[in-house]
Amino acid sequence: MKNIIKTSIYMCIAFATYLFGYAQTLSPQVIASGGASFTNAAGTLQYTMGQAINTTLNNGTNILTQGFQQPEQNISINVQIKFFLEGAYSAGNMNTALRTANLLPLNQPYNVAPWYYNGTENVAAANNIPANAVDWILVELRSNNVGNTPLVSQAGFLLNNGTVANAQGGIGLNFNVAAGNYYLVVRHRNHIAAMSNTNPSLPNATPYDFSTAMTQAFGTNQQANLGSSVFGLLAADVNADGVVTVADYNLYQTQIAAINVYANGDLNLDKHVTVTDFNLYQSRASHIGISQIRY
Repeated sequence: MKNIIKTSIYMCIAFATYLFGYAQTLSPQVIASGGASFTNAAGTLQYTMGQAINTTLNNGTNILTQGFQQPEQNISINVQIKFFLEGAYSAGNMNTALRTANLLPLNQPYNVAPWYYNGTENVAAANNIPANAVDWILVELRSNNVGNTPLVSQAGFLLNNGTVANAQGGIGLNFNVAAGNYYLVVRHRNHIAAMSNTNPSLPNATPYDFSTAMTQAFGTNQQANLGSSVFGLLAADVNADGVVTVADYNLYQTQIAAINVYANGDLNLDKHVTVTDFNLYQSRASHIGISQIRY
């Protein structure tokens, strides 16, 4: 009889060890009397019943739930932004010469100096790029307006009306961060980057619009006056380091007279490197971007 009892106890222990060991694997399986999981565009919510309520810790990036269920994190917010580029702008819109000539690269171009952004944003073919795309741009979210370290970055397309679209062509960029207030930095490969003057609440249904006032960008005179109360990023930062110097001219000079190209020396984005681009450089020579965006 004792042997039967001992055997039964050992079997129960073995079963419990197997059961609870399995429940602690990384797959989202739990032991509970009830619960559910809901998913929408903003993320995933999981809950269980039959366990004690414990404090959930959240630092904005990672979630820790005390108890036997650690929920999957799938947080995403849609960030909408509008801005113009001085070089490409004319009479309310920007030109799409690079897109029309199929010169825009299929992969985001910010994986080189000075950005070294290793994102994999891409399109399968040229016709997958929005027809009204001006160029690839890079957007950063920051927790404060000091320093120059982004929380997250993402490349997307700037459309001719100033709207930012993701690599799939949808409006806005989807960042895997918790909802909250963030500063925005917008970058282009040959314009001086700008940072938002405030930290808007995100996600946002109404775009943060840099173009409505000079003061939409952090700092003093950090945008170009494009006329008719419209403002945009300053052209002529050929090497994208945040300052317009002779180094930018030297790079421009190595590309001068190139036609039908995707080149940083093409400041007005018309696919040619000409004296028109030099004139833009000359008008912005010695301009210094704020320290938060300089490399």
